[in-house]
Amino acid sequence: MPRNKGGLGEMNIPMMSDLDHKISQAYGCDCEDGDVGVSFRATYIIDGNGILRQASYNDIPVGRDVGEFLRLVKAL
Repeated sequence: MPRNKGGLGEMNIPMMSDLDHKISQAYGCDCEDGDVGVSFRATYIIDGNGILRQASYNDIPVGRDVGEFLRLVKAL
């Protein structure tokens, strides 16, 4: 989705979703109290060698700042 409509715009990095919660369970951000079937809002930056370089976990109602994640990707 274009940035002016709330999206990330064109990107040259892979992104993925986790509809079956396997990733959230493996990385420890699956919400097991109360909201069953919901994951905390998390973002992981994994380098080209498969090494986790940054992880950010937010409570369910808290949004995330796309600009901050772009800054982190550039810094790494």
